[in-house]
Amino acid sequence: MTGLPRRHTSKAQLSSLAEQLSLTARAFFLVGPAQHNGVEVAPVQEFDAFFANVPQESRTIGFLDPSAQPSASGWPLSNLLAYLYAVYPEVTQTVRVLCWRGDALSSRFGVLRGGPNNAERLSAVGTAC
Repeated sequence: MTGLPRRHTSKAQLSSLAEQLSLTARAFFLVGPAQHNGVEVAPVQEFDAFFANVPQESRTIGFLDPSAQPSASGWPLSNLLAYLYAVYPEVTQTVRVLCWRGDALSSRFGVLRGGPNNAERLSAVGTAC
């Protein structure tokens, strides 16, 4: 994960995001482009409808990041990725992730790429079926 890249996220988009998140605090959320260089925020449960006409490279998933480590995301990211992979495996091999820490300077942004889509599943951590 890296700091929020200025070339991909404008000041207006960051302001729009901060305003929307302050109005409705969500642990996990979706971020997509909006008119006038803004962004829209929606609950993760609206994944299909919210991202219906949004290109893969413009889709961002986000979460409120409790991590105090500047270069590491917090544990909720694992839960979010596991949920999205279980429900939407075909579109979550590559995801843009926003680790929101209350402001643009301390938040993190990155792109995560998964491995091959295996049909095999683990029944418990460390135990293969």
